[in-house]
Amino acid sequence: METAELRSKEEIKREIEESRRDVKVALDETRTTWKGRNAAARAWRSTKQAAAKTTRTVTEKAKATDCAIRDNIYSAIGGAVCVGAVAGFIIRKRIKARRGRC
Repeated sequence: METAELRSKEEIKREIEESRRDVKVALDETRTTWKGRNAAARAWRSTKQAAAKTTRTVTEKAKATDCAIRDNIYSAIGGAVCVGAVAGFIIRKRIKARRGRC
């Protein structure tokens, strides 16, 4: 049968103090991260804020565009027809130019 080695009170006390120091260091690192002192945490927070601001801006612009189109529906339709006609003429011209090369 093996005999259990008994440790002295000083050894046990020293191990407990080392564990306390390790826990304190880990806790301080966690606090630093969550308080925003960490560069990665600051960058993440700033990225989230920029994304939220961009989303708000795009939403506002989309609503403004929707209101403008609804208020001036015939002008919007006319503009869309003009853009479509110009695009059609350009595409038709390119297709004819490619056929002529062959």
